[in-house]
Amino acid sequence: MATTDREGGRPAPALGLRGWRYYADGEKRTEDGKGSGPFATLSQQVPNLARFAWKKGRAVVVESGEGIWNHIHIADLSVFYLSLLRAVLQQPNWLPSGRKAIFFVESGEHTWLQVSQGIADAMHKKDLLATNSVESISLKEAAAGITHGDESLVEVTLASNARARADFARNRLDWESERGNDEFFGHFDDEIAAMMSEFST
Repeated sequence: MATTDREGGRPAPALGLRGWRYYADGEKRTEDGKGSGPFATLSQQVPNLARFAWKKGRAVVVESGEGIWNHIHIADLSVFYLSLLRAVLQQPNWLPSGRKAIFFVESGEHTWLQVSQGIADAMHKKDLLATNSVESISLKEAAAGITHGDESLVEVTLASNARARADFARNRLDWESERGNDEFFGHFDDEIAAMMSEFST
């Protein structure tokens, strides 16, 4: 019997199961690209920063914005899921499990300042902001405007470092992302366009 668990797969051995762990999206990755499912189709960080910029009248970055995160396009993440599922079903000898089977999924890196600048440029082009400059704000101010006062949450999601490599996924699953840094840094226009109805109210 086998199982995959995005949150760790820790109970699997105790239950006599083989487990595989994978970390993406909410586990310290920023998704780009618009989803096609019936539920949430946008990422979280970019819309949250854009909404705050709209209310404040200027794009912001938390503290210095030097923190670095990975990113992954939702379409590439979907291909990874299929690759892992195929391997789990086929059970090849080279596929480990448990603590030796931790997959990270990424296609590049960005700083939070780059994210804020991308939002500023996209909103300025849509005449949603008078300037494309980015203002540095404190954790306290960001928390008050974005996370209902939770400074720890805003620090983890908008000011921290979270860096990994998808070498294991590439080497073991023969998975490759088709969309990298160019697509990520070019996706802000699409995200802001998808939110225009919010800004028109």
